[in-house]
Amino acid sequence: MFNRYPIATITATAAALALGIILGTIGLLADSNTAAHAGMLVSIAALPTLTVAMTNRRAAATEEQLTDAHTEGYRLALHHVAEGLLTDNTSPTPGTPRIEWAENVVPFPRRADTTRKAQ
Repeated sequence: MFNRYPIATITATAAALALGIILGTIGLLADSNTAAHAGMLVSIAALPTLTVAMTNRRAAATEEQLTDAHTEGYRLALHHVAEGLLTDNTSPTPGTPRIEWAENVVPFPRRADTTRKAQ
């Protein structure tokens, strides 16, 4: 309800809030407790819906923001490919230090026979 029609939800809720304020004011001026209480009830009931609708509308990303994020991600991926950050270097270069595993990490042993298939 809130995401599909945000403008309609905000408009209807703002109208209910205005109606409640008007009804409450008329009830106070006319010295009618029933009308004043009804106006306050309508106003208080409209506030959470208006708050949720306005928050969702404010937090939603615009088309321009989505396009910018997509373009930035694409550029970052191209940069990583150009730098070689996405390729897996399987063979260690000579002179690199051996990986020191933490005490709680147990690496899987490497199999010497890579041609053997699982049975």
